Amino acid sequence: MFRWKPDIQRWLRLVVAEWLTASSLLMSVPVPDAHAASSATVTLTVSLRDSFPPKPVADLDAASSATEGEVLLAWTAPSEDTFVPPSVTAVAQYTVKLATYSVQSVASTVTWWTQATDINNEPFPPKLPGETEVLTLSNLEPGTTFWFAVKSQDEVPNLSPIDDNASSPVLQAKVVVPDLAPPAPANLIPIPTDARIDLTWDAVSANDLDFYRVHVDSVAPYDFSDGYAIVVDSVSTNYSHSGLTNANTYYYYVTAVDKGAPSFSGEALESATSNIDYGVPGVGLPAAPTLSVDLTQTTTRQIRWVLKDNANNEAGLYIFLAPNTNVSPNLGPLPSTGNTTSYIETGLSPNRPYTRYGKASNGDGNSFSDPLTAYTLANPPADTQVVGVTTDTIDLSWSANDNPGGTRFEVEYSSNASFNIINQAGSAVGTSFTIPNLKPNSHYWIRVRSVNGDNRVTGYDVTVSTKTAKLQDTVPPKSPVGVWAEWLAQPSEGSVKLHWRGVTENIDGTSFTDPAPEPYKIYRSETLNIDPQSTAPKVIDVNPAFSAQSDSFGPAAADTMESDQTYYYRVRAVDLAGNESPDSMIVEAKGDGTVLNMLSLGEDNRSGLIIPASAARSLLLKEYNGQGDDLIIKTIEVPGEEEGRVMRSVM
Repeated sequence: MFRWKPDIQRWLRLVVAEWLTASSLLMSVPVPDAHAASSATVTLTVSLRDSFPPKPVADLDAASSATEGEVLLAWTAPSEDTFVPPSVTAVAQYTVKLATYSVQSVASTVTWWTQATDINNEPFPPKLPGETEVLTLSNLEPGTTFWFAVKSQDEVPNLSPIDDNASSPVLQAKVVVPDLAPPAPANLIPIPTDARIDLTWDAVSANDLDFYRVHVDSVAPYDFSDGYAIVVDSVSTNYSHSGLTNANTYYYYVTAVDKGAPSFSGEALESATSNIDYGVPGVGLPAAPTLSVDLTQTTTRQIRWVLKDNANNEAGLYIFLAPNTNVSPNLGPLPSTGNTTSYIETGLSPNRPYTRYGKASNGDGNSFSDPLTAYTLANPPADTQVVGVTTDTIDLSWSANDNPGGTRFEVEYSSNASFNIINQAGSAVGTSFTIPNLKPNSHYWIRVRSVNGDNRVTGYDVTVSTKTAKLQDTVPPKSPVGVWAEWLAQPSEGSVKLHWRGVTENIDGTSFTDPAPEPYKIYRSETLNIDPQSTAPKVIDVNPAFSAQSDSFGPAAADTMESDQTYYYRVRAVDLAGNESPDSMIVEAKGDGTVLNMLSLGEDNRSGLIIPASAARSLLLKEYNGQGDDLIIKTIEVPGEEEGRVMRSVM
């Protein structure tokens, strides 16, 4: 709080204004009227406005990684302002950009920064000043030279200048993206036929793979350096070498070649060699067998491979595992073509793929079938359990039971334990699943099974059951209206049918949109009142979708009675939260067919009005009563008339 005379105050305003301009501060000074008293009280409020950008990064550096297409950037985290001493607060974020040309080539940091590409993968949150930031960039084009720059900003945001190295003519961070040779192909297999050898091999993984190079030599000593050595290129993982001389020997190996200039940055690099193998084409080779699987003999631990013999000159038949292993003993020769033999391979693991060939051999060489991949069966899941429940979801978990990662599990559920109606909840690759879109306060039974890589299902794990949670709903539906009753067939049979109008509103006037799966309950009692002292009422749950409809007046339900007993029926609507409506009007019926009335019970649960069922439709239903709406008869006590001999008066 300050006190001064008006002329001093005017001087202070000038001084403060100059100070604000120089210091980037805000000051609010309420100025008194110049004709006011000789002194005044003025309150000064001063707040700092941050207009100081972060310091520029001083040491941005780029280096190549040991992985193709990957580079590493590093720099020291700057202070978020340029005060001295500097702030110890981290900047809010970084922007890192790259280009295939330098700042020096465009002679302007502004031009370069505007044209360069934002990597959109900056470290977050930034580290404290003085700590080292490291950023890995992947999938860059091998052999390409990139230049980099970085800026940071604070929370205002104030943007820092470009980093010091980028602002220098020769120090901008740059790197050549590493370009590595592809890996060597594996599992080269030559398959001879007449005057031809078919080659197959495994694909290699390389972002810039261009083609495969097949090396051939057919002249001893097969060193791939004599005059007959040839080279052919293939874009696929197979090659048919045709026009060959039968009975001659041909040796092969394969390399992978990646992309190079001029269509791709960097050099075209060639991998190391695959395995070396040979084939001998000729009419003397046996015809390749046909390989299949006997699914009836496939389990979690074994596969039965079946070979069909297509040759009449084989010396042996084998189940073959590339590149050079006979899985089975010799299964031949067989007496004639068309015969089959089989072999059960054991010691396998659940739900794993196994690739095999059929192999026929004789003195001229080997012939191979097409490869066949088959999966063992999966194990059923184990220890299925419910781990969470909401009003409309159920969370499950189970054990993979020795099945490998990637095994698919199917989840099914039903509203009854017998699974008469099966709902497919979905499938999961993993050991957990959430069943969505269920009804609140409802019972469900759930089971899970596994599916192998050939889409063959297992048996189910144990069935689990649970109930979804209730809705936090305390507003019940309105009472059913339009209630009336009729005898079915002959009254002596004691079978009565109740009718009522479907409920559409709650008691607070909102729409009744959440009915329970069985949205109506009929309470049948042998006494007029339902109370703890009376016989427990029979409850009839009604789902209108499964109720016979004899007219257009809404839901209906039938009941069979004993001939010498009088029964009282009340209808209630039920919502998903389990809230039940107040009672409808009461139906009174005697099993011998002599009594069928509608009752309106008073508040004392003893006195009331009786309406014969024969009159109920014309009186209560809007289709007949002329009122345009269903009517409810309520019994109301009139205490003012209860005098003298009048013990109870109702209207």
